[in-house]
This record gives sequence, C-alpha cells and structure tokens, in this order.
Amino acid sequence: MSNCPACDSPSSRPWGSDQQEPILACLNCGTTYFARPIVRPLDYETYYPYLHYFDHSRFKWELAQRRRRFVFQLQEIERLGPPGRTLLDFGAAVGYFCAIAGEAGWDASGVEASAPAIEVGVREFGVCYTALDSVPAGSCSVVTAFHVLEHLDSPLGTLQAFREKLTPRGILVVHVPNQESMSAFLRYQLKKLLKGPRARQGSLYYPEHITGFTPAGLAACATAAGFDLVRSSQVSAFSRFHDPWYIRNYFHEHNIRSLRPRPGGVGDLAKKVACGLIDHAAGWAGRGDWLVAHFRAR
Repeated sequence: MSNCPACDSPSSRPWGSDQQEPILACLNCGTTYFARPIVRPLDYETYYPYLHYFDHSRFKWELAQRRRRFVFQLQEIERLGPPGRTLLDFGAAVGYFCAIAGEAGWDASGVEASAPAIEVGVREFGVCYTALDSVPAGSCSVVTAFHVLEHLDSPLGTLQAFREKLTPRGILVVHVPNQESMSAFLRYQLKKLLKGPRARQGSLYYPEHITGFTPAGLAACATAAGFDLVRSSQVSAFSRFHDPWYIRNYFHEHNIRSLRPRPGGVGDLAKKVACGLIDHAAGWAGRGDWLVAHFRAR
C-alpha cells in the first residue's frame, strides 16, 4: 500500500481494479489511485502514434475546432489578473493551446514528452518547446496543465515544480478527469446488476490514468505545493472548458457530408450525447466529467 498521491494520507481502502492491478481509495480526500511505484509505466516518448495519419489540412482543422474554446479559457485566465503574459503549457501535445495563446499575444511555450507531438508542433504551428528543468525560477505568470496530473507518478512533486517556475501570484490552471463521473458510475452499476460483480474503474485505466482526483484531493495537493484555490468547477462535454466534439470522426473518412456512418459510429455518438447530458445534470452533485480548477501561487 502507498500513500495517497494527492494528500499523502496513508489511510486507504480497496475500491476497484484494472488489468489485475488494485485501485485504492483515500479515506481522507476520496482520491482513487493505483499503488506506487507503477510496475509497468507507459512510454510517453512515443505517445500520440496516430499523428502520422494527419496531414496539414487536418491539423489546421483541429486547431480551428479548438480556437473558440481556448480563446474563452485564455480570457478566463486574464480575468484573474496574472502578473504578466508568459505562459507555460505543461503536456502541450502538438501545441494547439500554445498556438492560440500566441495569437492572443501571450509569450507561450510548451513542455511535452512525446517526440511525434513535438515534431508536429514545431512544423505546423511553430511552437517553442522547452524542458521544465530549463525554465528559470519565477519566470512564468501562468502555467497550464490540461489532463496531465492523472498520468503522473507524483502529482505533488510536479505541482511543486510549477510553483517554483511561477512568479508570486501567478496562475495555475488544472484540468483533470473527475474520479468517477455520474455516467461512469451508472455504467458500472448497470453492468454489476446485469452481469454480476464487476471491476470498478471510474476514470482510471492502467498504466495511463493512475490517479482519480476529487475536488478535495486536487485542492489538497495544490495547497501542499504552495497554491491557493481561486475557483473550482465540474464540467461536462457541453462546457467551454471541455474538448470540442469532433462529430466528423463518427463518419467514414472524416467526411460528415457523406453521412456514411462508420461501424458503431452513430451508436458511439448517441452514447456520447447521453453521457454528456447525464454528467451535465450531475455536475452540481460532484459527478461531472472533468474537474477544472484555477489556483494562485502564494
């Protein structure tokens, strides 16, 4: 048994499993997690293997689909009055957020482990990538980490590194999957009812998503790293903090005009709509799809 990666509590109970690896639930903050160290860690240097299927027009389309939501998210950051316009996006992937932040006048750079993603980001969007260790202390006014912490062996250690790179009163923005959204909870309960005992996973799957955050766990982790919570919310697929819907992906050859459904495409789309509606309605009860939190560095 290992301590909770969010609040460091040693108290936990069995909660679920995936690939025969037990999932624990923290008795203090409710965070779910696989015990550390991870026995078979994922190789993130080769992450995003599908990128070689995309051409230049596809990357332009992907950027365009994200632009409105990312502009909104940048405006939300600006409303918090960060002390400057230097932004570091940790886990930047191919750099969509960095590219749009640059268009909006931010001095944006990214940190990314995946070599294929870095190659695309430099070629398609001119993104400037760096290593976290190379970023001078106190040089950033904003750090963003979108769907990164759930992958990391030590989220607290990473948040402490972010605090070092941020200037005092700098802004940290974190997006993570909710530990178990309402739609995931209902799917688990339905399968258990129809098929008998089932392994409970929530948002975890081994060895990629290894920590399932609750609002309390995420706040405790950030507080221990030197941040104060400004605001936290639970969002669904209908939120402007959520990834946009790529409806064209549910049809052959990514061509929505043909209206030729790929196998399972229409059913998958209907499932996504239903889950989005459920999680949207359940956000008030702490069962949204994602947690979105803004913190200020002390």
